[in-house]
Amino acid sequence: MKRIYKLIMLALLSVSITFLGWGILVEAANPPIQFISPNIEPPQRIGSSYMLHGGPSCPNYYTHALIPANQLGLTAKEAPILLFHVDNRDRAISPETISLEIELHSADDKYDEELLYNSRISVPTVKLPAIIGFRIPEIVYSQLKIDQFYQWSMAINCGKNTGDISHDSDYIGGFIYPTQLDAKLAAEIAKAKPIEQVAIYAANGIWYQALDILTQLRKSDSNNQKLAGDWESLLKSAGFDTRYDIKLDRLVRAKLWL
Repeated sequence: MKRIYKLIMLALLSVSITFLGWGILVEAANPPIQFISPNIEPPQRIGSSYMLHGGPSCPNYYTHALIPANQLGLTAKEAPILLFHVDNRDRAISPETISLEIELHSADDKYDEELLYNSRISVPTVKLPAIIGFRIPEIVYSQLKIDQFYQWSMAINCGKNTGDISHDSDYIGGFIYPTQLDAKLAAEIAKAKPIEQVAIYAANGIWYQALDILTQLRKSDSNNQKLAGDWESLLKSAGFDTRYDIKLDRLVRAKLWL
């Protein structure tokens, strides 16, 4: 009887060790997604990537651009999607809609800026708080040059009079830096699954594609806890845990409005 008991215990121990080892292998095969900032110095920053108020016309609002700590995001192939978190502190005094005004400029150290594109999004305030997405049109992106800096900006307008973003307005934004993938990296990405592509892009400093693919995955499967963890890891590695006066879990739990 004791011999049978020992054999059963050894079998159970063997199964436990097997599952433990398998769990370690699974974890090793799916490491946290980490964004590695590219060794590229953007022009001196203009404006900020976050606001704790919405500027003269929207003091009740705060906004955060989903952009790495140095405000620089590389992009490759497709036109990038711009993401920003928008919330209003007191919904009782909010208008029914707000206007988000987007601009894209050339950017260099001499501050010789050329307006390349501008647009406007009307957002119902009942949708807030949310992470809002805006994709640069392909026809505009196709005209951007490789290895040059471009600056995008977003300002909120809560009043009736809306127009282009003026230089004395409060706004948020960041830099876009189109880059060319080398053949080896492009081949690796082409063979990878979407979530693997996110990790590859992030590890190579290509922010906009990593963010874009992961956003679309989360939109199609909003209850997936693994994707929520990947999203948190990507944002945290880009500096969102220490840089902003906003808890990271707000950005993890925020609904997407794309």
